[in-house]
Amino acid sequence: MNNKIKLILILLIFTIASCTSQDCNDLPSQFSSYSQAVNDVKSSNFTIEEKVKTTKSSWIKTISYYSCDSEIGFLLVEIKSEEYIYQNVPLSVWESFKKADSYGRFYNGNIKSNNNLIIK
Repeated sequence: MNNKIKLILILLIFTIASCTSQDCNDLPSQFSSYSQAVNDVKSSNFTIEEKVKTTKSSWIKTISYYSCDSEIGFLLVEIKSEEYIYQNVPLSVWESFKKADSYGRFYNGNIKSNNNLIIK
């Protein structure tokens, strides 16, 4: 395959991939459903996108953080077969979560108990 065709294919793939994601600043402040929130967050481009595998936790599988402005963001927590999404989570909470000795204890004390953050 010559170089021009390779370049065209690469640009085409990049264009298709770019069309499926949106800028995080375009996310609504409220979502019509839980599934819309998860889909929109996962398909947006963020300044900060971090995921932590929680092998030291017996019941939290993964935690992910997404932020546009490096101040507040979305937190996705996968617990066994369920996934929960929280919004307006300060970056400082995310940084503390990553450093916690016990992810479960931190989650129960600082995230789960804060009903202002969860998207239902």
